[in-house]
Amino acid sequence: MMLSDPRPARISRELSKRLTIVILGVKGGVGKTTIALLLGIGLARRGRRTLLIDLDITDPNLHVGLGIDPRNIMPGEKKGIDPVRINGLGFVSIAPYAKGLPLALRGVEAVNALRELLSAVDYEGYDTVVIDTPPGAGDVVLDLLNVLENPRLVVVSSTTKFSLDSLNRLLWLLKEMGKEPNAVVYNMVRDISNNSLKDGILVRYDDELENAFGNLELLAKTNAYKDLEKLIDRILRMDH
Repeated sequence: MMLSDPRPARISRELSKRLTIVILGVKGGVGKTTIALLLGIGLARRGRRTLLIDLDITDPNLHVGLGIDPRNIMPGEKKGIDPVRINGLGFVSIAPYAKGLPLALRGVEAVNALRELLSAVDYEGYDTVVIDTPPGAGDVVLDLLNVLENPRLVVVSSTTKFSLDSLNRLLWLLKEMGKEPNAVVYNMVRDISNNSLKDGILVRYDDELENAFGNLELLAKTNAYKDLEKLIDRILRMDH
């Protein structure tokens, strides 16, 4: 007799107790991971006990923004995976287990890895979870959205024609699933006064970001971070 998988129920139970924010990206290269990182920093600076989770199973790189070499760390395990602590932020990723090497997982294997990672995390001590997802709406993203009860969804897009075209399809899909986003972030905007993007959060192109990666204090001083403060305030208002 087939036994049902208990992991989705545990994931849902643990994350429903917390303010859970899922960062979705319409395509690769739109800056989704940067937005997740800056959002996590901002929430932590506002007193939230914040856990960042890199859920890109095949190509995780949130650790780069945090200044961590995944080959040199291994999370402890007591009641589960004990998040790595970086300047007040918790961090979980599959990268330490892969030792920086790519993982050729897809379909059922990728979904299984997602469930294993999220169900094994020790969430004790955290009231806020920011999840950085793979780009697009593949199996990992769809499984996550089906498991979570009431996440805050943030969709990240650039302003290129290709990204905006993909954005429309992703927004349609989310609406069909009954998972309409709480915010759309237009990232790397060169004209911050663009009136056609007033429905979203505009984050200007910031050439200081590259040098700030790995230093959370410097990241909090960038223009991109300042532009995101509107989103941080909006999310915190939703939690009250």
